[in-house]
Amino acid sequence: MSDQIPWTAWVTGGLAGSALTLISQWVSRLWVRPRLVVLFKDEEPGCRVNTNFVGGTEFVEHYLRLKIKNSGRSTAVGVSVCVTRLTFAAHGVGTQEFAEDVLDLKLTLQLNPILSFLIAPGAHRYVDVAHTNRDKPSHNYDFHVHPARLLMPSALGSHPGTYGAEIFVVAENARPVQRYVTWSWDGGFPGLRIVSNETVQKYWWRRLLRR
Repeated sequence: MSDQIPWTAWVTGGLAGSALTLISQWVSRLWVRPRLVVLFKDEEPGCRVNTNFVGGTEFVEHYLRLKIKNSGRSTAVGVSVCVTRLTFAAHGVGTQEFAEDVLDLKLTLQLNPILSFLIAPGAHRYVDVAHTNRDKPSHNYDFHVHPARLLMPSALGSHPGTYGAEIFVVAENARPVQRYVTWSWDGGFPGLRIVSNETVQKYWWRRLLRR
């Protein structure tokens, strides 16, 4: 009786070992990868803030900001945030939409614009969305570059009403995140309010299998 192992057993064992290695590597990458979360709520610290000039005590500007959080187990690299669609609705004006450009958002509190940044595990950063000014009570978007079409007096963004933005957050080593956020402006100062738009991410198991 031969004590040699059949070649089919070697092949089967080798394939099983390779498959197990690939699966373990996939699970390991999935376990440690960054996970980006977009927060935009009135009650979330930092999403809606008043600011003053250096040395002053009176509030002169009011900002709405996105809070980008990394809930994963490794640092998110090359994180950037952009707007792909803007909406506006008001009584007497109707509904307007702007989807002709991709508009980059800047990291908050930087002397020079920063459009790509790191987020450590468990940490978060803010990006500005819109603001109002006490001395000039108008609604202002906080894009890195403003298309001239959005700076016209009659353009979307110059009237009291409800505003919306389709947000995309991407990183070099994390899945992209898409979220639609809304806020309102009453025409005064501070005048900005975040409209409740927290949505449950559906079919999380499908996204898990795509990773």
